[in-house]
Amino acid sequence: MKQEVAKLFVQKADESLVKAKHAEPFFAGNHDGRVMLSYGPFFKMAQQQSQMPPMVGFEFMEKMILVGTSDFEKGEIVNKFEMLFTDAEGEKQAEEFYGAFTSPIQGDILGMIPNRNIAIMAANLKGEGLYSVLEKNPMLAMGLGALPEVRQIMGAIDGDMAIAFHGMKEDASAPLMTFAAQVKDVSVLETITGLLPVKSVEQQPGHHYLNIPFDIWFGVHGNHLYVTTSETALPYLRGVQSPGEEGASRYESQQIFTLEQGAQALGAAFPTAGLTPEELPAQLEVLRRFPSGRVDAIRVGTTTVTGRQFRGALGLFSANFALDFTTDEVIVDQRGYGHGVGMSQAGADAMARAGSDYETILKHYYTGVELREM
Repeated sequence: MKQEVAKLFVQKADESLVKAKHAEPFFAGNHDGRVMLSYGPFFKMAQQQSQMPPMVGFEFMEKMILVGTSDFEKGEIVNKFEMLFTDAEGEKQAEEFYGAFTSPIQGDILGMIPNRNIAIMAANLKGEGLYSVLEKNPMLAMGLGALPEVRQIMGAIDGDMAIAFHGMKEDASAPLMTFAAQVKDVSVLETITGLLPVKSVEQQPGHHYLNIPFDIWFGVHGNHLYVTTSETALPYLRGVQSPGEEGASRYESQQIFTLEQGAQALGAAFPTAGLTPEELPAQLEVLRRFPSGRVDAIRVGTTTVTGRQFRGALGLFSANFALDFTTDEVIVDQRGYGHGVGMSQAGADAMARAGSDYETILKHYYTGVELREM
């Protein structure tokens, strides 16, 4: 195996891939960096080593080459990549393959992902077509057959889809990514939640939260399905100011725990944190807050968790909290009630009493949405 891999990286001076005739036009001009990857040798080796039946429809990969250039311009790195083929037959096979389940992108999906990203992959996808292509391969068909719900989920995707990478969380605990896809049946969300190994929290109708072990938000927005690891990345998930809540029930509240109770509850939720009742006041520290005041990150012993996770561990009313300690108690003062995203019932009621109509209220709480007749 090692010898086969080594052969792929051995290159004689007169066999430079960059000098290949079919790649010369792409590499013309001056560039700070060039890359070229021929899929053929890898594809053949994978087939030989795995001893799997030939992948039906993927034969064009033996003739596929990825070429790319990198240039440093005004503080930015500009990368350009393109797929080339060693002959016209390979290119035709690829067009027929992808044509079975993709179409030119329409562009509406770009409004469903953050404006600034490190990388985006987008396409117009026909989920049923992709499933049919994969189903033709015996090994893949076996796996797909074990989960019949996969066909329902893939079949619901019909239109633009995109995967965007925005960066990493500040503590590097998870990537910040968003997936969004146009679906023809939003009830597919029920199928997805039914497949999850743990129960998600429905923060509002059609919008769920899950921690496994990092935070994930998913749901449907209009006729789009979304999944993201960044609560603040999507305009339609961001918290907004909600005046008029001051008189609402539990707008300000306080919960008190003994140090023993606090250490026990937090230790059960975060077993690797190394908490003790005696050291608990020094082991808890709020690190960051969202603009709304809700806690973004809090240090709990030797680990860092989200305000939402901390709220769940202690059963708090809100993630907008402040901690205080006595000799034997932890006092949690809180403002607000709930998750802080979506429409506040008390705030919406206050806006309505002040004369706002339903459209104004909805557009205030769900930033960037448009109302349309169905």
